[in-house]
Amino acid sequence: MKSGFIYKTVPHVTLKAIANNPEIDDIYRKMHPAVEKALAELNQALVGANLFAESSSKKAQGRINSPLQEWEIPFDFPNNWPEAAQKPFAAFHQARQAMQKRMDDTIAANADQEILYDQPKIDKNKLRVTGPFTVEAVPLPSVLSLQKAQEPTEATTAVARSGASSRQQQWKDELLKAGIRGKNRQKIDFAEIETLSGTQYLHARAITKDDGEAVVISFGPEHAPLEQRQVEFALREAEKLRPAPKMIVFAAFNFDPEAAKDIDEMNWPGVTLLKVQMNTDLLTEDLKKKRASNESFWMMGQPDVRIRNAWTACTA
Repeated sequence: MKSGFIYKTVPHVTLKAIANNPEIDDIYRKMHPAVEKALAELNQALVGANLFAESSSKKAQGRINSPLQEWEIPFDFPNNWPEAAQKPFAAFHQARQAMQKRMDDTIAANADQEILYDQPKIDKNKLRVTGPFTVEAVPLPSVLSLQKAQEPTEATTAVARSGASSRQQQWKDELLKAGIRGKNRQKIDFAEIETLSGTQYLHARAITKDDGEAVVISFGPEHAPLEQRQVEFALREAEKLRPAPKMIVFAAFNFDPEAAKDIDEMNWPGVTLLKVQMNTDLLTEDLKKKRASNESFWMMGQPDVRIRNAWTACTA
């Protein structure tokens, strides 16, 4: 093989392969006469003998006064058979086994070979430098019927550059259940969250539980940072909403530095922009269920910085 592995193979014998093998009939015609000759000599030595045949066949039980058939010959020579029957007995089994071996060989030669991938042949002249490895199978592609097939959608530069994430419904459900955690145990809870239609970069509309303020939410992509382009277009869409939202939440697993800067520095009177970090466990449903807490979203604040003149501090 191209990879250097040579595996053991075994014949995959099926009833169809045996039935369609033309060599079996030829072998039978050529080799069965020797079996018949040895059987005739054996019967000649046994006919008229006053003994009981040690055979499992009911026909062979009792006095031998008629020729035995092939299937009535025992595998081991009976102790009470005459000495003259030993030679034709051995010749019968030798001829029968030779014919059967030829048939088995031609069946194995014409049968399909099955590769034993778990039994590679050992080459002691080669040194193996890798450890055990596994082979990952690619999922089998499936084709939808014409009734279930959907119209192709145009690729856009939206979330993850390929449209909205299929996990956004799960994220909205989790956000409604867990809320957004802030500093000093502050928390934003939502009374309802619904999908926002007619927009591309704003994905949900929500109402806060405490004061009933309108909130719009823009989710970042699953496997890429939230980009500055998404922030820009989301703000444009928010300007057209009526009634206007009081809060715009950008929730993502990672933020592009320029996008994070725009969110932090944007000054929009009457509107609060929040940068919310999403827990990476949301990408794996099993891990999310095993968490002790449900803190899936939390606000990302900026450190409080005070600039002080060092020279003035020293002379004061």
